[in-house]
Amino acid sequence: MLVLVLVLVLVLVLVLMLVLVLVLVLVIVIGIPIIRARARKEYQPYRVKPMSKVQQALAPDDAASHKRIDPRLMARLWEFLRPYRGLVIFTFLLSSAAGGLRILQPLLAKRIIDVEISHRDVPGILRMAGVYLLVIVLAVLMDILFNYYTTLVGQRAMHDMRTRLFSHILRLDVVFFDRNPVGRLLTRLTSDIGTLNDLFATGVVAVMGEMLIVFGVLGLMFYYNARLTLVVLVSGPFLYVSVTLFRRHARKWYLETRRTLATMNAYLQENVAGMRTVQAFNREARNYRQFTRFDDDYRLANIRTIFAYAWFFPAMNLIGSLTVAGVVWVGGRDLLAGRLLGLQTLSFGQLFLFVQSVNMLFNPIRNLSEKYNLVQSAMASSERIFLLFDSAPQVIAPVRPLRAPPLARAIRFEDVHFEYVPGEPVLRGVSFEIPRGQTIAVVGATGAGKSTLINLMTRFYDVSGGRVTLDGVDIRQLDPAQLRRQFAVVLQEVFLFSGTVADNLRLANPALSDAQLWTILEQVNARDFVAALPGGLKAPVTERGGTFSTGQKQLLAFARALAADPQVLVLDEATANIDTETEQRIQGAIGRVVERRTALVIAHRLSTIRRADRILVMHRGRIHEAGTHEELLRRDGLYRRLYDLQYRPEDNEGAEKIAECGMKRNSEVRSQNLEVGMKNPE
Repeated sequence: MLVLVLVLVLVLVLVLMLVLVLVLVLVIVIGIPIIRARARKEYQPYRVKPMSKVQQALAPDDAASHKRIDPRLMARLWEFLRPYRGLVIFTFLLSSAAGGLRILQPLLAKRIIDVEISHRDVPGILRMAGVYLLVIVLAVLMDILFNYYTTLVGQRAMHDMRTRLFSHILRLDVVFFDRNPVGRLLTRLTSDIGTLNDLFATGVVAVMGEMLIVFGVLGLMFYYNARLTLVVLVSGPFLYVSVTLFRRHARKWYLETRRTLATMNAYLQENVAGMRTVQAFNREARNYRQFTRFDDDYRLANIRTIFAYAWFFPAMNLIGSLTVAGVVWVGGRDLLAGRLLGLQTLSFGQLFLFVQSVNMLFNPIRNLSEKYNLVQSAMASSERIFLLFDSAPQVIAPVRPLRAPPLARAIRFEDVHFEYVPGEPVLRGVSFEIPRGQTIAVVGATGAGKSTLINLMTRFYDVSGGRVTLDGVDIRQLDPAQLRRQFAVVLQEVFLFSGTVADNLRLANPALSDAQLWTILEQVNARDFVAALPGGLKAPVTERGGTFSTGQKQLLAFARALAADPQVLVLDEATANIDTETEQRIQGAIGRVVERRTALVIAHRLSTIRRADRILVMHRGRIHEAGTHEELLRRDGLYRRLYDLQYRPEDNEGAEKIAECGMKRNSEVRSQNLEVGMKNPE
């Protein structure tokens, strides 16, 4: 027995030497790049580099957030786990069973050594070895079931959260999307929810199982030998220092890695989306240098994070090995002393139990240290997600909304005031009427408030003062969803969804047949080009309709509006960015689309609105003139100035200024000439 103890001590010494060699190798391998980076003044181990202006613009708001465990957030997360509480309890039982089976393994090993081996009971050894193998198999089976069901619960809970969050986002109004970047919302739906999935899959229940093993092993050790247990607890302060240092630095460097990755990805997405502009201005080399700087920041942040893990695990292994050595040293002396004095103070099986228990004790501690950052990140993600859940729409339906019947008489703006930013009015006392069946056109300089009329009429925003009525009923008393069904809007920037041409035309009315779609396309002069597409109505539409020209997208937008069969058609600069030939085709389409319909047309090109029943000229948030095309020309006022700018530039001083200043200052010079026209109409 003495020889066996000496052999065991020798083996432990060799293991310690091997661990020290591995630590030295890791320090050399990881430390050399850091030393070189430090020499280049790129590495700052205890100070996070401040973000540049570009990084501040690109990095999401969650790049540096971190939150400790909050019981209120845990309670709200439980709402998504509540439907699966049966599975949660089952996974906890699986984790407890697996932990209990692991604690049972050193007990079985002790019995085999102290009973079967000591009594040379070969059949008993085989029998207990079979039991030991069965316990291992059952523990592995429990782990498999635990991993499967925790992942299942996490995926189901996150599926519910993701769908509920997307449903909530769909109910938010335009004001919210004007103030929140799209990238931030995508982060909530993807990476933040993914972090919570990691928490549920490998976090809460797993932490409870690990803690069960820690307390179970300590209780077992105290039960068999308190003196050796105290030897094990001597490693506690060293464990505390190692875990604290790891958590502190790993947390900081993990967040830095996350921030630099978010910045790099945002910059990459921005450049890919704007590649035409990048190449048009020959910015390839400069943008490449900027990207390499972001990439270097990400690389160095990863090196720091790797360094934290590189020293933590060897340090834990070293402390564990030294603890085992201490147990063997003290236990071996007690064992030999007991044998010499004829006392059974400590058996060899108990000593083996302690050696095996030390390893079982350190594995959960390592795992708990790793999961600490995961839990903190999950708390930060959950806080951001619930902030989004708590965002309420500003434009809401009344508690008892009135029914919105089809337009029978008129839409009226009655002394309407509006401001996007408090203190900066956009509309000032606007009043006019859109009678049923008539086409009302609105013209004016950029920033006069024309598009705001659409936002208020469709109730994407609520008025700051006055009211908008539908057949005498304030639209704030109507359900916004029912109100918007009466409108179809064709914007200057057409948005086409990925899918097919038919899918985009059926947005408002999925029941339309292919024959009806072809009829609608013919009415808007779009049948020819759609028929020439491979597949016709089934032709694929790429992201945002990238394979179509601007004019083709406008024609499809008109067809989509006509397919919705709206009561009121709204055209917002629908012919602003197209060529003359396409404009002629669209002019014919507009004539057919607005026929026997109420229409509000906003345009810069006056050719689009010549046949309107009434034209409103807006300036600085007010209606400055109103009348038909011929009436406004005879007045020789602001509308006449706009007409001269477009059709007789050689006779207008303002047009010469536009030609001199170029397209960049087009809107500014136009506004200046409008003011000149107001002061000197002759």
